[in-house]
Amino acid sequence: MLALAFAATIVVETTAAVCSDEILEDRVVEAFGRGDLATAERLLLELLATDPRHPEHLYNLACAKSLQGDPEAAIGRLLEAVDSGFRDARFLGEDPDLAAARAHPDFTRVLAAVDRAEAGGGRRGAETGLAAWLDRFGASRYRVEDDPGRNLLIATALEGDSHEEMLAMLDAQADHLVTTLFERYPQTPVLLVVARPEDAAAFFADGTTAGLYEHARRRLVTRDIGESLRHEFTHLLHHAQMERLGQRHPIWIQEGLASLYEHHRLDASGKVEFLPNSRHNVAYRAARAAVTRPLRELVGLSHREFMDESTRLYPQTRAIFEFIAAEAGLARFWRTYLETYPESPDGTAALLASFGEGDLDALDRRWRRWVIDRGPIDDSVRPGDASLGIEGSDRPDGVEIERALPGGAARAAGVRRGDVLVAIDDMPIRSGRELVLTVASRRVGERVLLRLRRGDDTIELEAHLRPLPGRSGGSAILPRAPMPTRRVR
Repeated sequence: MLALAFAATIVVETTAAVCSDEILEDRVVEAFGRGDLATAERLLLELLATDPRHPEHLYNLACAKSLQGDPEAAIGRLLEAVDSGFRDARFLGEDPDLAAARAHPDFTRVLAAVDRAEAGGGRRGAETGLAAWLDRFGASRYRVEDDPGRNLLIATALEGDSHEEMLAMLDAQADHLVTTLFERYPQTPVLLVVARPEDAAAFFADGTTAGLYEHARRRLVTRDIGESLRHEFTHLLHHAQMERLGQRHPIWIQEGLASLYEHHRLDASGKVEFLPNSRHNVAYRAARAAVTRPLRELVGLSHREFMDESTRLYPQTRAIFEFIAAEAGLARFWRTYLETYPESPDGTAALLASFGEGDLDALDRRWRRWVIDRGPIDDSVRPGDASLGIEGSDRPDGVEIERALPGGAARAAGVRRGDVLVAIDDMPIRSGRELVLTVASRRVGERVLLRLRRGDDTIELEAHLRPLPGRSGGSAILPRAPMPTRRVR
């Protein structure tokens, strides 16, 4: 059986709901674990009833049929899985659950199908996904770009210069990640969609999800080109490496690494600086209160267990990876982890070796002290604090101005209703939470250069920050932290 690969998501507010697919997938794993193949098959058929072309469900159904002594049915399901995008030849050749299928003379058809798909560049999945998206939401509304060098098929609804800015950001992040961690670009093309707000609202039915990467479908969909895209794009490259190496890294590593790259800066030489985001103070407060998950427990959490505590575990795992990057070296840790994965897939051996510690409890204490010592950041704009004096809503490339308040810095600078704020000085602004964090670090009277999209034009205006007036009791403006708690299929 192939370990179920979960779609990675990032959302802007928390929810306790758990989607029905996730419950069924957990039950599939449990049924395989106790050898109840009939139940596993029934549950997989339920999943496929709503998603007939899900590659991993088809693969796992093939495993169930092979284990039940029906290799012909198993081969039929494997051919469907390959046609739907399954490409992991290592699992086909080594998975003990497929022993009966491999012994059947028709198994060569499966291998030939994989070879044909690889020879064709594996583009069918991405192209089919693109066609389905454009058919649903309108081809005229999206700009499509093919990046064969990085195996990306990109569709965006971005306006003005934002499309090119996004491509430049992806280029820099991709080259950095491949050079320092992941070694290669994906072998199979991936569809990357930056959705229009109304299309995102229809696609992300829960109303809270900001982005997802589904490795089974080779599809990344995001609402914005900021933290959400950077998070999911890291997942994209990471999953490609895991598939190539035949490794399944634990959820704390997958989400900690993706969260680390939500907010970072790369200089011209490719050197990376990881910047604090809205998860920073959550981790700080948890460390101060000694309510973080002990490392010895964290490394063994399942996906379901991790998501049950996602509100505190996403900030914690990001802080752990910030600690690794600052104190041990991220690239060094990653090389050690890949080398020690066979004997320590949970990352324990790599952590201890990278920091020269003898046990996880000692490292845990060291990490928590580091988080406390670096302190909190200013993450709110309160009455009297420096502010732009605007009200707005998130767009894919920034914050659309709905109102420039009388007497505020933005109105005085010439900002208009309908302008989209995309940067302050050299800091891109891709969401309201990024805007709050950027302004919170400034002082009253400070001069800032606003870059805005006005229609198809990009303009720059100089503003001098003014105090936020007290309104409705003087409540603060706080960033809403991205807290991934759900998956979307």
